[in-house]
Amino acid sequence: MEQLNKWSETLVSPPSVWLCGLFNPMAFVTAVMQVTARKKQWALDNVTLETHITSYEWNGLKPEGIDKQPEESAYVHGMYLQGARWDNASGMLKDSFLKELLPPLPVMNIVAIPLAEKKSKGLYTCPVYYTGIRGGTFTFEAQLKTGDKTFQITVSFSIFIVTLYSSFFRR
Repeated sequence: MEQLNKWSETLVSPPSVWLCGLFNPMAFVTAVMQVTARKKQWALDNVTLETHITSYEWNGLKPEGIDKQPEESAYVHGMYLQGARWDNASGMLKDSFLKELLPPLPVMNIVAIPLAEKKSKGLYTCPVYYTGIRGGTFTFEAQLKTGDKTFQITVSFSIFIVTLYSSFFRR
């Protein structure tokens, strides 16, 4: 609630948006595309998202080292991977460690780009859900670097990102 209260009082976006703290995270992601499309005079039907995982970590609720939102994109945090982990050293998706069920994903930068510029080589298109239950909680697709073709094939059906708002993660 602190994020939304401060945001509504100052009308200044937080440095990074806690995605699972929003009532409708899909609306926020869509707004990123709409604002960029309007600013650059692109047709919204020809706009898609590109995601970049930053080196910024978050300590449960607040990211460290971010002063403000980028001009033409949005930083979001509060996401966990299931079925894989993010390796900061290589900047790529890797096999998960044993007994590490939901490793946190560093802050993600969501960028709106023209559909014609969408890349797929060396990337895994990963669904993002806003609860641990798949299905009607789909929010958007994130592109995560893999760099390994065999890794992509092995895990392409088992990895997803989940944003959780649960007392389990607030302990």
